[in-house]
Amino acid sequence: MGRTEMTAKEQVWRHVLAESRERGRAEFRQKDVAGELGLSVSTVHAALEVPRRAGAVEVWGRGFRLVDWRKLLTVWAVFRNLEKDVVWEARLRYPADRVEGDMVPQARFSGASAFKFRYGYAPADYDEVLVYLEEEHLPELEGRFRVHIRPAGETLLRVLRPDPRLPRRVPPEQVYVDLWQSHPWWTAEFLRYLEEELGKERAGR
Repeated sequence: MGRTEMTAKEQVWRHVLAESRERGRAEFRQKDVAGELGLSVSTVHAALEVPRRAGAVEVWGRGFRLVDWRKLLTVWAVFRNLEKDVVWEARLRYPADRVEGDMVPQARFSGASAFKFRYGYAPADYDEVLVYLEEEHLPELEGRFRVHIRPAGETLLRVLRPDPRLPRRVPPEQVYVDLWQSHPWWTAEFLRYLEEELGKERAGR
C-alpha cells in the first residue's frame, strides 16, 4: 500500500500550533520552520495561504505570526482527511479501556484515548479507539486482536498511518482534529473540553 499520510501543509500547521503552545512562539521565519521540519521554504509558504485568508496568521516577507490559534486549529480540522490514513479497522467484542490496555507498545493513541491519558478524565463514554502505528508493526496488532473481532462488537479500533514527523506523544492539536473528523455522538463533548484544556495550557504557559 502506498504512503498517503498527513500532508506536509498539515505538518506545518501542527508544528506552528505546538510551538506556540509549548514555547510561547508567536512569530516564525519560514526558513526556520522549513529547516526544523525538513521541508522546502516553498512548501511552508504554500501552507500559509489558507490560514492567511482565514485570518489565522499574518504573513510578511519571509516571516509570519500566529494571530488566532483557534482559527488555525479549525482550518486544520476541516482540511484533515482521516479516512485516507486508516490502514486497518475492526469492531472488537470488549470495551475501549480493555482495547487500550491490550494495545501493542508501538502504538500512539489519538482521539478519546489520548484525551483521557493526557488530562486524566473522559468527558463522555466512548466506543472508538484511534491509534497511529507504523505498518511494520501492524501484523503484531492484528495477531493480538484478530480473535476478538465481532461484526457488532462493542468498540471500533481504527489504526492510522503516522507521518514521519509525528511526535511519540500525539500533540493535543492533532487529537482535536482527529476527533473533529470522527463521527460518533460523543466527539462533540471531547472537542468542547479539549478546546477548554488547550486554552488553559496557553493561558498558564
